[in-house]
Amino acid sequence: MQKRLLADNRKLVEKFGAKEISTLKDVPDFYAFKRGLVYSHRDFDKFYAALKKGEKC
Repeated sequence: MQKRLLADNRKLVEKFGAKEISTLKDVPDFYAFKRGLVYSHRDFDKFYAALKKGEKC
């Protein structure tokens, strides 16, 4: 069951052009990232960089 779920998640990541969270260099210390609840993103790196600079998001 777990392997099938991982395979399905990877298909969705590819289908929607997302990237895995594990590819990010700077990930916030947030439980959803640590526990794998959020496993992919689209442009989160750009959003987080702007947030760290104090820009309005």
